[in-house]
Amino acid sequence: MVLYASSPVMAVVGTAQLERSETLSVQDAWNSHGHAMGINRREFDDYLAGTETACLLFLAKASPLGTPLPLNDLRSSRAFHPPQSYRYVAESDPTAIRQLAAQRA
Repeated sequence: MVLYASSPVMAVVGTAQLERSETLSVQDAWNSHGHAMGINRREFDDYLAGTETACLLFLAKASPLGTPLPLNDLRSSRAFHPPQSYRYVAESDPTAIRQLAAQRA
């Protein structure tokens, strides 16, 4: 996985491998995994407002980039729009993202 941090960072900040995923009710997700999410309950509730389920992604081998790849730099070579959730790295993505995904695969 190529990890993108949204505003205010707006940069690719690291990579990781997807270990597994779980889909749970919002309450069960918090009860089971809230202690490991890195956010507080209010942030969790705000993020999932209006939904009944939470899809949790469990990451392995997370690795920060030494230098983040800013969105402006990624857009300098071709049109690039970070996804709202997730998607596969595509041939149309900037070279830096495709190389990063290939190196960490």
